[in-house]
Amino acid sequence: MAADLGKQIFSQTGHNIVKNALIHQWVSLGFIEESNIFSTRQLSERYIKQLLGLSFLQLSKSPLTAGLSHEDVTLFTMHDLVHDIARLVMVDEILLDNKQDNSGGISYHYALLSNCFKPLESSTGYLAKIRALCFTNCREFRLSDGAFSSGKSLRVLDLSDCSIQKLPDYIGQLKQLRYLNAPGIQYQTIPNCISKLIKLMYLILRGSYEIVALPESNCSGIRELPESFGKLNKLNGEIHQDKLPLIGLPEVIGSLTNLKYLNLARCMDYVFGSPSTDQTDSFIGSISTFSNLEHLDLSKNKILCSIPESSSMLARLPECLTKKESLKVLNVMGCKLFEAKLPQSNFLFTLPHFVVHTGEGQSSSNLPLLEHAILDEFLELSRLENVKSTQEARSIKLIEKESINSLNLEWTGGADRFVEDMNVLGEMVPPNTLKKFVIEGYSSISFPSWVMNTGHHLPNLVSITLWDLPKCNSLPPFGQLPNLGEITLGRMHGIRRIDKGIYGGPGAFPRLIGFHLWAMHSLEELDFRDDLQTQVMFPMLQDMEISDCPKVRLKSSPPNAGNWTIILSDNVLSSRVERCHTSASSSSAVACLSDHLCKLVPMHQWVLLCHLPPLLHLHIDGCGDLSSASPEIIRALSSLKSLILEDNEKAEGLPRWLGELTCLQGLSLVGFQKLKDLEGNMRQLTSLQSLNLDGCSIME
Repeated sequence: MAADLGKQIFSQTGHNIVKNALIHQWVSLGFIEESNIFSTRQLSERYIKQLLGLSFLQLSKSPLTAGLSHEDVTLFTMHDLVHDIARLVMVDEILLDNKQDNSGGISYHYALLSNCFKPLESSTGYLAKIRALCFTNCREFRLSDGAFSSGKSLRVLDLSDCSIQKLPDYIGQLKQLRYLNAPGIQYQTIPNCISKLIKLMYLILRGSYEIVALPESNCSGIRELPESFGKLNKLNGEIHQDKLPLIGLPEVIGSLTNLKYLNLARCMDYVFGSPSTDQTDSFIGSISTFSNLEHLDLSKNKILCSIPESSSMLARLPECLTKKESLKVLNVMGCKLFEAKLPQSNFLFTLPHFVVHTGEGQSSSNLPLLEHAILDEFLELSRLENVKSTQEARSIKLIEKESINSLNLEWTGGADRFVEDMNVLGEMVPPNTLKKFVIEGYSSISFPSWVMNTGHHLPNLVSITLWDLPKCNSLPPFGQLPNLGEITLGRMHGIRRIDKGIYGGPGAFPRLIGFHLWAMHSLEELDFRDDLQTQVMFPMLQDMEISDCPKVRLKSSPPNAGNWTIILSDNVLSSRVERCHTSASSSSAVACLSDHLCKLVPMHQWVLLCHLPPLLHLHIDGCGDLSSASPEIIRALSSLKSLILEDNEKAEGLPRWLGELTCLQGLSLVGFQKLKDLEGNMRQLTSLQSLNLDGCSIME
């Protein structure tokens, strides 16, 4: 079936194919029929994956066409060779301009023409059985009055490459038309006869900025509001200064009762212009009457985030909507008010946040509902402790959902489990296109095999976060992820050492920019050495953060990160490290040292500073004893350009070594409440250009 659909793709060599439009053309042409199990949309998604797998289609790498963006559309292309083969197979079905003299034209089902500027002669019969007609390279010519008047069997009409003054009145005669792409109309109204297209399912009017009104006649045959409605800025002709509301949509929305898929993403802000509880309540209430509605997208509407929580209906969707058995998917991404308040049931789930739950006495959770869901770039699965079997986790086929770029998997800490976390995670292998990955609340001691081999399974991963994994006692070899730019490890109290196990071999973390360790209370040793030491590790590291890790000491020389942040981790400062040569050279560094609870260890113990690249900027917050600096420490500070000393309530004077920082250009003293004057050694700071005194209340 997928191969047959691949042959039917209606395009030119090198032409970008819009995924959403392609699906609706298939449906309009009858290639995909809804079954008792799968909707047409679900089947289409499955076939597209097969076509990509067979290389009939490829993701487009060319610049997007005007008016489109990555957020709005997915574009495909077809390789020239595959395109030519498909054309060869369908040679007797496609009418091209250079074949119009062929007397066999009456057998053609598809037409790709470039002569919209003159009417086709109906006597030739070219259009008698044509089901899909596309005009190409016609932007320089206006659409002729009779360009497609004889196409009584047309189901798909694509006028996107034509210059359209207005839609012709005879378009109402195309009783079989299901798909109409007519962007850029240069006329204020659409003819009333369009309401005669009782089978019309998909209408694109993108860029038709001259349109000021839609026909007032019945439009109940339309099954999907076009995404381009969100770009119309003069509907009914009302313009409010810098705001361009879509006045009129709330009045007609209630009549579109047959809608199955309704996309209002980024649209309601234009509809109402400014927040109005009564208007938005009424608007959403009217949507709840759609008996066939399956997919509702309300994402990225700022107006739904700014309504006060005290408002009666927008604190949650109407119960009549959330209890509709027809509604399967509700996308509320970016509408935080909804995300916090919406209930979920076995027939309704919200995206991008899916909460796994199960009713009392039920044999399974609601997780399998995700199997055929149409997912966006971000997916968050929480309360995974409610998964009742590994089969449920396997059934969603997460690895096939290649649209996901960011994935969060969350278990609730301390909650009872039906299935061991490791077994659930083992069945939830993400697609290899994943870029951001978060695991939170995972309670197993170790990881499944695919996590231990992430370098193979997730080669495109850019960011990974492991948070609140209390029992885990070892780390996967994340150092072999070729594109990893940021790693965050936090509240993993079973981890005592971070060493060669996380590196996984030589040349670890080739693109890592940020390495963050937070609240690792049991971590005792941080070793940056690799046994082989044949390749440089951390060659691009910029930010090294160690926060609330009170036990950890450095075993070896640290990587040459450009920025160091050490908070509540005194032992790091006083680590006497063994020198190694696994780090790339760096010309300078920035350090932030903070310890409010137990104060920093005495300054003469800050051995770490001697192992960092020459410091240019230093921020010491929660100053302890700054008077005992050793000659080695002073030499490590001699390159400083700026220095911030903050929160030293007891110091009555400045440290003597301050006068030896002859390169210092900027000095800030914050919270020195007992400091009365600046000592004479300040005169030695001959390079000083700025001095900031803040909270020095008794300074004379």
